[in-house]
Amino acid sequence: MDSRKGSIRTIIVCILVAAAVFQTGMLWLNGNSSHNFFYYVSGIFRNTNESSNILAVSPAKTAVGDGDSTFSLLYGGENDAVEYSGNIISDLVSSSDFENSKFMWSDVLKYRCTVLVFSFSVPLNEYTSSFNKKANLSDVDVNNFQNIVVVPSDDNENSTVYFVSSDDENKSLMLRGKSQYTNKLINAIENISKSDNGIKYISTSQSGFNIFNSNIFVAQWTQDKFQYNTLVKTPAIKVSNKNEFESETDEYFKDYSGRRTSVDSNNTYTESNNTTVLKYYDDGVLEYFNYNDSNTNSKQTLSSAYFACVQFLKNDSSIKTNYYLSDVKMTGDGLIFLFDYYVNNMPVVLAKDLSIRTDMDHAMEIVVKGNTVKKFKKYAYNYSLGSKKAYADRDFLSAMNDAMAGGINANMIDDMVFGYMDENVDNMECNWFVKTPDTVFCSKAVN
Repeated sequence: MDSRKGSIRTIIVCILVAAAVFQTGMLWLNGNSSHNFFYYVSGIFRNTNESSNILAVSPAKTAVGDGDSTFSLLYGGENDAVEYSGNIISDLVSSSDFENSKFMWSDVLKYRCTVLVFSFSVPLNEYTSSFNKKANLSDVDVNNFQNIVVVPSDDNENSTVYFVSSDDENKSLMLRGKSQYTNKLINAIENISKSDNGIKYISTSQSGFNIFNSNIFVAQWTQDKFQYNTLVKTPAIKVSNKNEFESETDEYFKDYSGRRTSVDSNNTYTESNNTTVLKYYDDGVLEYFNYNDSNTNSKQTLSSAYFACVQFLKNDSSIKTNYYLSDVKMTGDGLIFLFDYYVNNMPVVLAKDLSIRTDMDHAMEIVVKGNTVKKFKKYAYNYSLGSKKAYADRDFLSAMNDAMAGGINANMIDDMVFGYMDENVDNMECNWFVKTPDTVFCSKAVN
């Protein structure tokens, strides 16, 4: 009996040692850095299927309305409205059947609801599969969507979900059923709607502004003008010598052996080992390259690539500013996820000159191939509210008129965004950004 116990103990020790060696050999860049030692041990027995590491893409912003024709607009996916809406969507995807349904913004937005607005057209089958639940998608008229509307019923039990077609906003897929999160969403909507920071949003479709390409949520001031704090930025990485650079970027190199660091005449820092190259430029841009080909042929979906992307960003401790998913592009090199920062639920947009100088249209760019981050580029600054005050008194109609005077047709406008513009100045102020498929037109927010 004792010899059998000794054998069992020996086997367990061997497994633990093997798992420890395995994790030690894993580079941080391979997408599982948040998992501790025991994740890999339990994973041996639990599930080795890569498809379990999936995550539904997050909306860029969420409009929250309590039925009074005004909305609060929340950026990113880290808020109660998005969380409980996602819970309800997941419940109904698994318990209800999709129904083809006509859709009118004005009919739906008069109820208490949330509208999850995505920055790109999302394939329905990809999104529903991210919940690890099989949905019946036979005989559906909608294959892609860019808006999801969640309407919790007054009985605190039932909810209705609309997936609005990207191709025709008069079409949708509807889910209706019970969810344990309905009451939680109702409470979240009520709490969010009570807040008054001097700015609310209206729906152009509900308000009769039908000249736009699609429904848009545009900002309106609750007073004659909107007063706000300007924005300031600070470097996310402080570098003055090679040792400091290595210390600031340790998390990119879990394999400490063989690291080499150099500085060239343009004050560009380069750090590398056999599989990783990291560059930091004088203009504050950080670039990361992963040349490890071990997972290149791993099966990848939108949801699995997004999971790898999010895990990577969570491990970047230098990012102190909230960010949201602003676009996704497919290339031969993999899926490119584009992110931008936001502060106080207002986005930060890089000014044209800054965009040209950094060769970046967005604050962060991540290329994922084989469920592994292969390239990462970010404008390495953090943003926060400053003490200086500014105000806006030009409404969205003034911004639209500016854009039309500049040659933009109103029916080509995809969005009208009110947010901060980073012009590389000490105190950044808000502007209007009129977006079309091909360009972004900037208009001042103050006369």
